[in-house]
Amino acid sequence: MAQRRRVPLVEFLSQVPDPRRQCRNLRHPLASVLTLAFCATLAGASSFREMEAFCRAHESFFRGFLPLPHGVPSHDTFARVLQAVDPRALLKALCEWLMELRRRRSKDQPEVVSIDGKALRGTYQEGKGQRVLQVVSAWASEQGLLLGQVAVEEGSNETGAIPVLLDLLELRGTVVTMDAAGCQREIAEKIVAKKGDYVLAVKGNQPTLHEQVTAYFERVAETGEIERLPQHVEQERGHGRRETRWTIVARAPKALRKLPGWATVRTIVMVIRESYYEASGKLSSEVRYYVSSLSQQAALLAYVIRKHWSIENGLHWVLDVTFREDELRVRDRVSAQNLAALNRLAVSLIRADEKHSKIAIRTRRKKAGWDPSYLEYLLFEVPLPTE
Repeated sequence: MAQRRRVPLVEFLSQVPDPRRQCRNLRHPLASVLTLAFCATLAGASSFREMEAFCRAHESFFRGFLPLPHGVPSHDTFARVLQAVDPRALLKALCEWLMELRRRRSKDQPEVVSIDGKALRGTYQEGKGQRVLQVVSAWASEQGLLLGQVAVEEGSNETGAIPVLLDLLELRGTVVTMDAAGCQREIAEKIVAKKGDYVLAVKGNQPTLHEQVTAYFERVAETGEIERLPQHVEQERGHGRRETRWTIVARAPKALRKLPGWATVRTIVMVIRESYYEASGKLSSEVRYYVSSLSQQAALLAYVIRKHWSIENGLHWVLDVTFREDELRVRDRVSAQNLAALNRLAVSLIRADEKHSKIAIRTRRKKAGWDPSYLEYLLFEVPLPTE
């Protein structure tokens, strides 16, 4: 890139408020520092020193589209900036930029937004009594994109962070999925108020609701009425295992809908999963229950429930195994939130590369560090020289 050009990523990051004192000694534009930090994270940097080393090695590449009046910032500058920048403002800018690059959604199914929490284990400080920082993320399962993120406040839990995260999201036309931690009447009502639907796992943390759902399915199973309920069956085979899943859907009983705060429940769902392990001949099964604001469409509900697990497989697993997030030792909680945002947006951007989907995510990330043309392709969708 011989000439500097218009770069949407830099333009979006320019909207992040600069927390630094504006004075003559300010050497590095905030948008440049944040862009460098994101690119370094995308390419495999896992510390502030690695950010500096990567950016210095590729300084000529970055000068093609970034103002660097005093060269590449030092690792101390990266650390100070990421300790000071508002995590929500940074996340908002990066998410809006990614939405510009967003792939088309499936026309056959609604967009599934999976919400789940993950601990940043490197933030724990035993001597200072600092607990592990928990981050709750919203994940567009079909596109593999991060939509939002909120840190759990000290002394709170995921349940308190989820409503804050929902306030940041556009939910019209989506289906929000959560595990049992998110099965709360206030959360369900907020999703419906924002013109979305929900599928929430039901467990013992909602004893009355759980009892109503399980009692209903036990009764219809005993009477044989369960055979007349809408059902969807899926079968899979792989890794030495055969799995069959039955998704059985019923209209929510009137007694359940009369429970305080649960008037929005339209259906209850039972999923039976049976796994046969060919090597050992062992057969295992489990039953899970859900409540939903969707109608009695067994195939749709089966699809949505399966899609929820993409936040574990497509985001959290990648963060643990490829990005090795739990090994990061960042004690400052603001820095930890900002680095978590950079990691999650980097996962989103790499997963959005559909042309190279057969290449492992770990390899694609390394390639972004080795090959400036591939990094340029990810950032700006510039065709690769070999294409």
